Amino acid sequence: MLVIAISDPASTRRIVQIAREGNPRLYIIVRTRYASEVEDLVKLGANEVIPEEFETSIEIFAKVLHHYQVPRNLITEQIEKIRNRSYEVLRKVEVPVKSLPEKCEIFLDIDTETYLINEYTLASGRSIKDLQIRSRTGATVVAVRRGEEFIPSPGMLSI
Repeated sequence: MLVIAISDPASTRRIVQIAREGNPRLYIIVRTRYASEVEDLVKLGANEVIPEEFETSIEIFAKVLHHYQVPRNLITEQIEKIRNRSYEVLRKVEVPVKSLPEKCEIFLDIDTETYLINEYTLASGRSIKDLQIRSRTGATVVAVRRGEEFIPSPGMLSI
């Protein structure tokens, strides 16, 4: 087993690389300062990478759960899950994507209108900019639908 706990990122990478090339079966644990280094070190051959940032987050997480009287064994179990999955839950922050109808809930108190533009409409083939919808009416085009295609925030799109 090799444990690397130095503060020089370039040297750490080089040590991992040389160690892995020298012994493919060697178990390598690396302590790193930043979470952004985890993926590269794993690619270079580290078996485990422990970022200081995440360990601090885990410690705070544990203290919060403890404060709210969560049983110690459940706290320990959650910490082990986080560590066993290489801190993935902390590395990949996913912001949920909302569809336009979900986003439109904030527009409940705003008047909205839908207009069908066909080939006989004066707006047909003209861009939103050319139509000067905002300056002429104060309206904002929030989406355009062409057949099955739905375009939110269409900008200067031709209608």
